[in-house]
Amino acid sequence: MDTDYTVYLQKSNLVQIKILNPDRSTPVANASISINRLDMGTTNSAGVLHVSMGRGTYHHITASAETHEPYSSSQDIETNQASPTIILSKSYLTPLVLVYDTDKKPIATTTVIIDGKTTVYPDEYGKAQFPRHIAGIYDLEVTKVNYAPCKKDQLLRRLVHRHHRTSLRNGSSDDSRY
Repeated sequence: MDTDYTVYLQKSNLVQIKILNPDRSTPVANASISINRLDMGTTNSAGVLHVSMGRGTYHHITASAETHEPYSSSQDIETNQASPTIILSKSYLTPLVLVYDTDKKPIATTTVIIDGKTTVYPDEYGKAQFPRHIAGIYDLEVTKVNYAPCKKDQLLRRLVHRHHRTSLRNGSSDDSRY
């Protein structure tokens, strides 16, 4: 008893998008990717996200990660192209921390530390300017004699958090003020 089967195969539209650091070898994990304004998801630990998209046409691709500059470009996904690679540039900034007391007066004689290693001292206006850092999450610590220390994780990101204002209170810290 012979049976005939007809099978129709459909071309796969699965494309692997890879996000790399400027060294072109280190992947960027947790990068958000959008295609034609639709959120497609985030990259895995290998910097890869598999998406279904039409080939042989242009698509507007955006990619972003906390420690990198955003990427946005229209790309022609060629018919035989299976893996476009996007290089994200690191986002650098020079953090500025403003230190005030609870009466909103600047405090110049404090110590401001990022990640336990980079220390600066505010000027008479309470401004503590750090050297260049890569955007990301850092431990921020502000101390002064007769004041409770202020310690917190602080996200340093370009255009979102340009400066951080910390208020110190005699005997206790006030972490609720930004």
